[in-house]
Amino acid sequence: MNESANNPSLNRLQSGVSVEDVEGAVRSSGYPLQRVAAELLSDSFNVTEEWGYRDRETNEHRSLDLFGLREVGKTARLSLDAALLVECKKSELPFVFFEAAAPRIPSEFPRVAGLRGERPQLHSRDGVYRTPTIAEFLRLQDFAFVSDGPPMCSSFTKSERKGERLNLSGSFPFNQVIMPLASATEHFTSLWKTIGSPGAVFACMVHPICIVDGPMVLVQGGPSSSRLQLCPWVRIILQEATSERDDGFSHHYVVDFVHRAYVSEFISEHIVPFVQQFADRAVSAEEFIVQMKAEVPELRDWKFEDLRPYSKSGRG
Repeated sequence: MNESANNPSLNRLQSGVSVEDVEGAVRSSGYPLQRVAAELLSDSFNVTEEWGYRDRETNEHRSLDLFGLREVGKTARLSLDAALLVECKKSELPFVFFEAAAPRIPSEFPRVAGLRGERPQLHSRDGVYRTPTIAEFLRLQDFAFVSDGPPMCSSFTKSERKGERLNLSGSFPFNQVIMPLASATEHFTSLWKTIGSPGAVFACMVHPICIVDGPMVLVQGGPSSSRLQLCPWVRIILQEATSERDDGFSHHYVVDFVHRAYVSEFISEHIVPFVQQFADRAVSAEEFIVQMKAEVPELRDWKFEDLRPYSKSGRG
């Protein structure tokens, strides 16, 4: 093991602890994966390692492996950013993802934080209105990252070896990946509610991801005709009940799992183009976003191009 020039003589490995022991512990801990992931993200995002947040259940301080922030657009009244919340997991045994039989894109996806903590009003010409998410308001499902992304899954597990057999455990990935990312997302969203003013709106598209250094196996089909496929990018969609009415007393968390070897392509070919599409569309709808209000011919079937300034005086 190398030593720095100023290393004191007492800073030595103790008897019974070899260099190989330490190297093995470092390799299996996941820390090197965090370092590699930070380097991969830093070409496109300003990266913070060990990003702190408050756990939404215990209010304890915790930290995510990585946080990435990128400015994607700015006008005199609108500031637009994109953020990635990142957990890194290393495993020699496979993560197993079960493709959804009836996949559906949640109205909250992608999550957009800021906007002074408000939701926009979307009015129809007959006087009815609703309060969609900003993802709905900007029709972000028009873009392939949202509507034509990776396989969508509603459940996943991690393999564990029990003797000679592999068993599947659902508790580890949920507690060690989904829950931290959900808490971090809520913490980030609550912080961004306080930014901005009536004439200056801040909005940030925030997306949680898990970078996996290990096999990722997608299960397609039912029990009688299941097919296994190695897949480097899958999307987990989990519904969570809420105590207050919010789109039917529930909301969703959407987490992308990305294999370590696919991260560069994921960022350059998917994330970066999409956040620019988000920014371009938001800038084109600047007036509607600042006012947090717009009008469409009718609420059931409309396109982004149908958005018009809301005019109460123009109603019959």
